[in-house]
Amino acid sequence: MNLKTTTQLAIEIGCIDQDNNLYLCGTEGLSQVSDPLALAIKNNDLNHNHTFKNVFGFDCKFFYVIEQMKDGDTIRYERGLGNLYQHNDKIYLKRSPMVAGKNHKEISFDRTICTRFQCEDCSHLVVHSTYPQSYIECLVDKNSIITSIESFIPHSFAVEENSIVGRLDGDVESISFKNKTFIDLISDALCKYTKQLVLKTSKLDVKKISTPVLQINPSISPPAKDGCIYYDEVEKSLKFYDGSKWRTLIFKDDE
Repeated sequence: MNLKTTTQLAIEIGCIDQDNNLYLCGTEGLSQVSDPLALAIKNNDLNHNHTFKNVFGFDCKFFYVIEQMKDGDTIRYERGLGNLYQHNDKIYLKRSPMVAGKNHKEISFDRTICTRFQCEDCSHLVVHSTYPQSYIECLVDKNSIITSIESFIPHSFAVEENSIVGRLDGDVESISFKNKTFIDLISDALCKYTKQLVLKTSKLDVKKISTPVLQINPSISPPAKDGCIYYDEVEKSLKFYDGSKWRTLIFKDDE
């Protein structure tokens, strides 16, 4: 699951269940948090397009901030890396905390325990997306590479085994050698290549060769294997190995 960062803000009201799992409740309740948020809701500057589901979806990681707001102030704070999952028709935020504390200034580093937020009648949980505070934070997985999907917006992904890094129709990504689109593109590129192609491989296995001209380079020490054919540059003749000895192919001169 790759890391995604974006210029579009994701923001919603959050609620905590009895197991301290946080689920998202949309943008409508933000109007009760503060006057600026209420005005943004009224002017439609914040709407359903700013939910985490619409901004990120379920197939990526992102950086989040949870603030418990009371009378316009933050009384509890958590920042971390998360992703969405759905359970019983509710969308939950799976949390991997990085820092927590009273607010963004009074924090401690703890990546093991999720903050236990206490939902009170006079407070609100505001969950919003954020950016990594350093490039190091983008290296969330082993064998990660940092790139970008927008100008000045860092993005990272993990390079999978038996793959290369490249770009097909979208962003820079890890492309598996088994990716059919990748294989087809390589095949098309080779088929359209009209100049000389030199393969310096010791052995090439193919099921069928179709070519208007077959050029066999001269050799003086070919491998003695069944079915091998070579051009003897000393005797100026084609020879093949029948399993026991080399035999010379007989030529007929054109009249």
